[in-house]
Amino acid sequence: MNVSQALEYERQPFIPMFIYGDHAAMESERQKGEEALKVLETEYFTAEGDPGFDFATVRDLADRNRDLCDQIGEARLRNVTPATLSRGLSDADTCAAIGKMQKRTAASVMREIRGDRDALGVAYARKPIQGTVLGIDIETTGR
Repeated sequence: MNVSQALEYERQPFIPMFIYGDHAAMESERQKGEEALKVLETEYFTAEGDPGFDFATVRDLADRNRDLCDQIGEARLRNVTPATLSRGLSDADTCAAIGKMQKRTAASVMREIRGDRDALGVAYARKPIQGTVLGIDIETTGR
């Protein structure tokens, strides 16, 4: 899906009564919505200059997709990873976090793991850690 297709998808009328109750149609619509969200979000944040739409467009589509997800239900979506959500940090970010908590540089952690992602746990446990880890979940929809 490209930007113009994503904008066309966002602007088309959404008539939920035609899809509610049909799980396959609801799932297909959810996936299209997430794909359009990913395309529009990427364009909005990476475009040089005006992307041609404002962020309210992205939020409106997110609200619509969230309503659809509410209808599908949490049980069916529990193990589904949305296209717009990263499930983990990059190796560089993880090494920087480990280094921060162990009062050493990210480069020293990178040298220690030598590109082996499985060695991150060893690097984490090798030295004592200090500090507090804080996670924040930020809502990006309008409701």
